[in-house]
Amino acid sequence: GLILEAIGDFNKAASKAANKDKPCMSGVYKFVRHPNYAGEILFWIGTFVAGVESMLVVGAWTVAPAALGLFGILSLMFRVTNRLDEKQSEKYSSDLDDYVAYVKRTKKLIPFVY
Repeated sequence: GLILEAIGDFNKAASKAANKDKPCMSGVYKFVRHPNYAGEILFWIGTFVAGVESMLVVGAWTVAPAALGLFGILSLMFRVTNRLDEKQSEKYSSDLDDYVAYVKRTKKLIPFVY
């Protein structure tokens, strides 16, 4: 997850250095529109999965609060990407036909799915 975030940051910085007025649509952005958020989601899911065995040793009741926290993070990430999509559409849709096509063909967070 953290590697995906770092690659997304690198791709975006390189894209903005080349043309600061256009959205980044290359690198990992070819596969998802929000790779940083996708990486964050992967990180938190991985952290949860890695901790499940330890939680079960302490007691099964510890899984519920951790799952609730994970659900909270996931719901926040999905809400934030929706707002970011609205903001990006306002900024780029009227000027760039490429961006409109990019949004139609590229998923938000999970390649080929969502």
